[in-house]
Amino acid sequence: MRKTIFSLLCLMAAIGAQAQSDTLSIGYCNGKVNTESSHKKNGKCWNNCALWLSKEALNSYEGNAIVGVKAGLVNVLNTDTLVVWVRKKKDGPNIAEAKVVRKTGTGNVAKGWNKLLFDQPLTLDTNQEGYYVGYSLRQRATVEAVSTVQPARIGTSFLQQGNGEWQDISSEGVLSIEALVAGSNMPDYDLGVASATIVPRPSVSTTALSLSVGVHNYGTKAAKGYTIALKAADVPTQTVHIAQSLPAMADTTLSLIVDPGVATHAQTQWTVELTASDGATDCNASNNTTVPYYTYVRNVLLEEFTTEKCSNCPTAAANLHTLLGDERFSANVMAVAHHVGYYTDWLTLSGEEELLRFYDNGNDTYAPAAMANRKAYFENNAGKSVPVFLPTDYELLEKVTATELQQSTNAMISVDLQLANNNSVVNVCVGGVCNELYNQASPRVTVYLVENDIKAQAQEGASGTYYQQHVTRAVNATWGEPVEWKDGAFSYYCSFTIDPAWNTKNMEVVAFVGNYDADDVSNCAIENCAKATLPVGGSTAVKGINAADDVQTVARYTLSGAVAPRGYKGVTIIKLSDGSAAKQIIK
Repeated sequence: MRKTIFSLLCLMAAIGAQAQSDTLSIGYCNGKVNTESSHKKNGKCWNNCALWLSKEALNSYEGNAIVGVKAGLVNVLNTDTLVVWVRKKKDGPNIAEAKVVRKTGTGNVAKGWNKLLFDQPLTLDTNQEGYYVGYSLRQRATVEAVSTVQPARIGTSFLQQGNGEWQDISSEGVLSIEALVAGSNMPDYDLGVASATIVPRPSVSTTALSLSVGVHNYGTKAAKGYTIALKAADVPTQTVHIAQSLPAMADTTLSLIVDPGVATHAQTQWTVELTASDGATDCNASNNTTVPYYTYVRNVLLEEFTTEKCSNCPTAAANLHTLLGDERFSANVMAVAHHVGYYTDWLTLSGEEELLRFYDNGNDTYAPAAMANRKAYFENNAGKSVPVFLPTDYELLEKVTATELQQSTNAMISVDLQLANNNSVVNVCVGGVCNELYNQASPRVTVYLVENDIKAQAQEGASGTYYQQHVTRAVNATWGEPVEWKDGAFSYYCSFTIDPAWNTKNMEVVAFVGNYDADDVSNCAIENCAKATLPVGGSTAVKGINAADDVQTVARYTLSGAVAPRGYKGVTIIKLSDGSAAKQIIK
């Protein structure tokens, strides 16, 4: 019998305060409210936040009632009205609500927790199918009030601001919202699986997976131990026992490396199952299993703003070089350099100055600067959320990059290259696959032709001979071109003409798929990226097609993105069992 091995990477139990015996706070934030918010909408508008509590999460409270809601806010400056509610649909009517309006003297909207009770409690019965529990906060002017905290719970947290659409923000954390449940029939023991995700880990082995499981104690008494099992047909069951106690109403996230020893893929029908092991009777078996979401490894694109007129840019470039040489980052981090920000120089790409919009403060731009996957982690002098930061601080550069790498992603891409016309043209094929959680509103694919080791003409702040790295020589479009996903896949083609003065031995293609918002730079994040080095004639290798018996083709798509029918001949994008994608020509 094959021995099952687990590597327990991280076991973090976030301990929530014990609720009163007759009232429980039901949610996933463990009583926490963040001190910062990454969500901001300018001007007057409503902020609507919804936490999904499934039927399985509420089953053990049948016969009791939701008597109110706790809403956690980061800031309340410029706000006047808070309405907490329960709904059957995110945009449906309130079936229970309570309101506080600052200007009428009926109460106050407070920073931190706001506890509001309903006039008419909502009884939980056997017919309920789950509820959205949330709040609506009206702002008179710009405010950052929405609180999300870790650990994340897929499919639980949703946000709508102003006239915008509802967005699933679960990947960044859970909303600070808790339903208040009261009654005389509270459960003693009830452990449940809140959510689970699977990410392929080819860096560990061709069959290794990273499993993240959220466990919640819905009961009024502590659970002394439990067991997690990962199951699928024709795959050895993986089990691990957790001996650590989980207090009442507390939440924990388990991060495990699992290696079933056989090839699996996005279509493998996994089930995560939880069993209590302390002898207590679990009163609600319906929340003990879940189907995990299959996600992908996130790569990070670092974009550098630099010019030869910038005397501090060599320091930033040295930091970037050090980071890219670190084995923790070298396999999954790539870079491109935009020669704008502090004037321009002879390496500035046409149209590149448009990217200065990411500073979002008019003409107040600078270099050196950098972005990590265009994520708006920072605030500029005008108080706007932006992705631009100073890479002269190596610790900050390292922290931002590591933060991005720790997150999984819902899409992945691959890049395949072919040189043509006596190596004067490079043809590029970008293939992508995504899961059902992928939800970027306006996805675009951007492709850069990049050259390294270009001798500088007159770099300020450098002594001796200086070489420019990651220089953008060409781009398909400054803000990328629209992507059309079909059946969870897309393919995209473009070509670049190579200047005879460029050194093809030092060139690569970097591509990414990300969102585009002409009005909001904080909504232009990159979902994932990939790169390929220019081949010396011919095409780049297609990873994994014939490399190993345990890497299998699990899906084929035509260039239009549709599933390739049986017997289809021509260029196809194939999805492989290790989570990668590649191009293949079938004759």
